[in-house]
Amino acid sequence: MTKNTQHVAFLQHKNELLKEAQTAREFADSYRNYKVGAAALAWNSKTKEYSIYRGCNLKPVNPGEKMCAERIAVGAAKSYGSSKVVALAIVGEPQDTTTLTLHPCISCLEFLSTVKGCDEDTIVLTEWNGVEEVHTIKKLLHLHRNGIKTVCTIS
Repeated sequence: MTKNTQHVAFLQHKNELLKEAQTAREFADSYRNYKVGAAALAWNSKTKEYSIYRGCNLKPVNPGEKMCAERIAVGAAKSYGSSKVVALAIVGEPQDTTTLTLHPCISCLEFLSTVKGCDEDTIVLTEWNGVEEVHTIKKLLHLHRNGIKTVCTIS
């Protein structure tokens, strides 16, 4: 799958991807009521179809382990046989004032960059209150590893 094919698929499914991430957010379970929803647009090379898979953050008690929405969405895509994660949409309130939208944590970015079928060119769309940012995993990794959390592209 070429980068161009990825971008075309992303643009064709962008609105549906955001809607599914917003819906997933409604099911998040956080002891402090911090809710994040994610949706993964994935390609299945066997069925030759794109599908969208949802995930929401889970941290019902403190102390306790958390499960991030984007990991759950990608895990769902992989568990249904998807061969390529084309894009991720993430919806949630920013945790600080250095970004306009919620970015994946560095742990999730590093995890996502190593999952087979999800690579540095995977598109990441983040949204909050109508503000959107579009990045790649590679760009977000660079920004966060260097302590820079400013936007690079707003659409």
